[in-house]
Amino acid sequence: MQLDLREQAENDLAQWGLWAREKNLPTLKAQNLVTSRSVKLDINGCPLVIKDDYAQVLDASIARMRHLDPTYPFIARQYFSLGLSYRIIAQETDINKDKVSSIVGEIVSWVASDLIKAA
Repeated sequence: MQLDLREQAENDLAQWGLWAREKNLPTLKAQNLVTSRSVKLDINGCPLVIKDDYAQVLDASIARMRHLDPTYPFIARQYFSLGLSYRIIAQETDINKDKVSSIVGEIVSWVASDLIKAA
């Protein structure tokens, strides 16, 4: 059950990232960044489909992470929307890449807990 929720949260975040890119939402840094991985498929290789209402719920959940640490929404945007690698995000944030990996896991857990609350 817990693994299913984490997998669902990871898929939802991948869909949110694609949604944010397609909507041309403003980035924290105005740069044209080349993505290092594709987010057009979820972790099971299925095409991504997300509704605006649900994407906005995920967006609000990510925005609330600012209370934990102001870099969390930035890292969520860099990883899920722009598709940057842990190494590149680590360089941007001056954080160890292993810590970035851990933060991405925390972001997924945060969204999974929000899914439980919403159910």
